[in-house]
Amino acid sequence: MKRVIAIVIVSGAFLMTNIGREGYVRYNSDPLYGINVYEVTTGSGFGPSTNINFNIQKINQQVELGIMLKQSREFSGIEFMYIYFSPKSYKRIIRPYFLYNFIYRSPFEVKGNEVDKNGFASEGKVITLEHAIGFGTQIKIAKFFYLNSSVGIDAYMGLRGPKPNSFGIHGNYWGIVPLLKFGLGYKF
Repeated sequence: MKRVIAIVIVSGAFLMTNIGREGYVRYNSDPLYGINVYEVTTGSGFGPSTNINFNIQKINQQVELGIMLKQSREFSGIEFMYIYFSPKSYKRIIRPYFLYNFIYRSPFEVKGNEVDKNGFASEGKVITLEHAIGFGTQIKIAKFFYLNSSVGIDAYMGLRGPKPNSFGIHGNYWGIVPLLKFGLGYKF
């Protein structure tokens, strides 16, 4: 687990240092910093979660790193997201984007009476890594506030655990499921 967290942090730092290096600057290239709060659901069996992400944006690229909380507000994992905005939408109200999302879900135990409630088909300890690609829009609602919404395809790999009882294609320790995100953000 420590190796996974270290890889995500090093990857995020590397991407943050290389944001906006296109060889020329069309706009003010000072980075923008922000915070986003998302409601996220995937078909990997964990149910909806609230994600709190900190981000850095430079021209048409954004990197986010944050934590995930279960509905009971307990820590449930970490998230890394890379967003590439359409270059022609730099100063527009509605900005379409493509995204890559990495999610590490911390281990938890599914017990007998929680099987159906949590959306799993059987008992066991669940740990997953998820990778998703998708697209979305960022809609400016005030000078520093914006709405974010995105959809994507999420591929999860379970290090162990039962199959989720949710929409998608599920193998023994893997699956391809939908990813839905909706949230609110603030730029400093």
